[in-house]
Amino acid sequence: MLEARRQRLERRAEPSPRPAPRPAARATGYEPPPRPPRPAPEAPQPPAIAPPPRRAEPEEPRILKSGIVGGMAYTLYSDGSIQADLPNGVVRFASLQELREHVAQSQGDN
Repeated sequence: MLEARRQRLERRAEPSPRPAPRPAARATGYEPPPRPPRPAPEAPQPPAIAPPPRRAEPEEPRILKSGIVGGMAYTLYSDGSIQADLPNGVVRFASLQELREHVAQSQGDN
């Protein structure tokens, strides 16, 4: 029994014979084109950080109405403001009430 085991160990220690190399394949007259090299895998891109949402810039108010009242030209805008052509120049007011107060004050000064 020991002898059989020793023989197995000796066989394992011996290098195994290498298989004979295969002969190269013979040319058949048609050789497929060589394969293009594979591109290197791209590194994963970190998730893009979305830019903060753009704040909607306030739109320029649209002209709703314009005309002449009491010899004074005016333009009324969609945001409620009003532009008036007064004797001291063109002035824009936040509201019609502001214009009325300005006109009343100007008439009181005269």
